[in-house]
Amino acid sequence: MTSTEKAKAIRTALKEAGFNQKQISVKKQFGGYSVAFYVTIRDANIDKSSIENIVNKFKSIDRDEITGEILAGGNDYVFVKKVA
Repeated sequence: MTSTEKAKAIRTALKEAGFNQKQISVKKQFGGYSVAFYVTIRDANIDKSSIENIVNKFKSIDRDEITGEILAGGNDYVFVKKVA
């Protein structure tokens, strides 16, 4: 799945959960070989943890088996921020 498709899938999952674009926005940003998705909650009545439960399934981070260190490249990060 490309990053554009993943951003669209995040938006679709949020829409299916009953949220609209005025309440929540999703933006993607490339950082080297990884992609970060920024989910911004604009509605004060929305619980941040409920949004994190929906979007965290789109997070994909590869780690070293022994040290647990995050490996460079190919990771998809999801950050949720509440501004309202």
